[in-house]
Amino acid sequence: MAIDVAGRSTQTARTGSDGRAQFAHLPIGANLRATVTAQGTTLESETFPMPADRGVRLLFVVGEGAAVATRPATTPTSARAALEPAPATAIEPPPAAPVRTARAEADLFVVRTVVIGLTILSFIVVAYQRTRA
Repeated sequence: MAIDVAGRSTQTARTGSDGRAQFAHLPIGANLRATVTAQGTTLESETFPMPADRGVRLLFVVGEGAAVATRPATTPTSARAALEPAPATAIEPPPAAPVRTARAEADLFVVRTVVIGLTILSFIVVAYQRTRA
């Protein structure tokens, strides 16, 4: 699949096993036109501007029973693609941190106190052994 950025460059991408190609860094406001060749047929979208606030999905349909979504193709070997703004998807907030109960706080305090106490005790033992040596 190829995306022609009018007046600038052409970017290409291979479709994955799901038949989709993605272009992540297209310039906002640039006029774009997508083309794809599948099963010996070249499909081409209309020229469209890249919006600033959302992405764009293009659907190219090849094969028997494929309908043209916008206007009829001008030649039998090309077709127009459906141009559809990508739906706005809600971004889910990250999962909330687990709520600590008073009991969990108390248990955590005890564990920290024991670890600190054992650390201090081990320093005392090592210091004592060095003074005796």
